[in-house]
Formats: sequence, structure tokens, C-alpha cells
Amino acid sequence: MAGRQHALALIVRLSVAASVAAGGAACTKADHTGARLELAAATLVVEQADGTRHVFALAATGEVTFDGERLITLQPNGHIVIDGKPAARVERDGTISARSVRTNAMVHDDGAFLLGGEPELTLGADGVASGPLLTTMDHPRLALEGARVRYQGPPGARRAVMVGFAAFVTGLPAAVADRP
Repeated sequence: MAGRQHALALIVRLSVAASVAAGGAACTKADHTGARLELAAATLVVEQADGTRHVFALAATGEVTFDGERLITLQPNGHIVIDGKPAARVERDGTISARSVRTNAMVHDDGAFLLGGEPELTLGADGVASGPLLTTMDHPRLALEGARVRYQGPPGARRAVMVGFAAFVTGLPAAVADRP
């Protein structure tokens, strides 16, 4: 299982890094509008097997944080702002693009997070998350194996919260920041 965890983490990070390295221009106000995002107070709470609790929080302003640390800011038109600059966006089909190049990460309206077209984490009607990512993700700051993950908030904000989650697990902010 550890080999699959490492491979998944590497594939996700390489896809995002490759998209950023491909050198497309950063998203600007002149870009076409991406997916419509509902921005409202909502959270994705992760209770790790060891009892550690982490919170991904979306504010009505579009700011997404992980344990109080700003990750990204979302705009209602799908743009993802990193370090005060539009650097990525959620396309109308849910694909996340970095520097105008599509990655393998996608988030559906219902909050389902997909990689390479395969569902990795879905949210049930009760907000409880399930999927292979709960047993395969290898991340230095988040242990999902054996964790309980639950979404809390309005149904329309599921996609926005999960875009923040996707940005975190794929390393999107660091990949964009590393680009000159």
C-alpha cells in the first residue's frame, strides 16, 4: 500500500508541476470565466486516526484556509488567487487549470474530487467523505488513512471547499510560487 500512496502523491504533484512549468500565461481578468463557485462559510473537518483534527475552511470572501493558514482565495468566476495574483482557475467542467494548462485534478459541483478522471474522494448527502484517497494519500501534513472526514456547510459550497482541498493535496500554491 505504501508504494501506491507514494505513487499517487507523486503523480498528483507532477501533474500540477508540469502544468505550471508548461508556461501558460497566468489567468487574468481578461480570461474567460471558469466554473461558477458558490462562496459561503463551510468546512471540511478531518479527524485523523491519531486524534489530530484539521480544518479546511472556506469563508464567504473566498479565502480557503488549512488550520488557519491561507491556502488560496477563490473568486465566484472560478479563478484561484495565490499570493494576491490570479494563477489558476476551475474550468466549467470542474478541471483545475494552472497557468492556463489543465491538470489531472477535477472537482464536480457535488464536491467529488477526481484525479485522472477517477473519483478519489466523494461527499455523501450527509457530508461524510469516502473514497480511495482515504487510504492511499501520502502527504506530510495530513494523514487520511483511518481518518473521518466530514463536510459542513451549504450544498452549493461543496465544490469550492473541495477546490481548496485539491489545491492543498496537489501542492498547487507551492508549484505556482516556485515559478519565476
